Amino acid sequence: MNFKSLQLIFVVLFLIAISLFGTYCIFFKKTGEKIAEIYQNGELIYRINLDKTNDAYTIEIKGHGGEINVIEVEKGRIRMKESNCPDGTCMRIGWVSDRFLPVVCLPHNVVIKIEGEKNAEEFDDKAY
Repeated sequence: MNFKSLQLIFVVLFLIAISLFGTYCIFFKKTGEKIAEIYQNGELIYRINLDKTNDAYTIEIKGHGGEINVIEVEKGRIRMKESNCPDGTCMRIGWVSDRFLPVVCLPHNVVIKIEGEKNAEEFDDKAY
């Protein structure tokens, strides 16, 4: 083997190791309790612990001018069940149960995000 072949092997192994570490951090990392935050016009209006929700229920959010969003909450997940927005994209997202996909209704300015508790293991956003 020549030097270029060895160099290529080390680069490939390094990339595989980085990919495995990234997969572990994303999918197997403890995130604490699932907390759903519902915002309307940028203001937090509901904060729901999805892990402690035992019975399914709905929340109706009314906006100015007749906007209506109905949010359904079940144990560990949440979705936009109904909305009278023109495109309905927020309803087609379906159930969400992790922090990687927020539910956004742009016409009505309603956002559902899932966050973990602050005591969960998380990377710090500061560089040292």
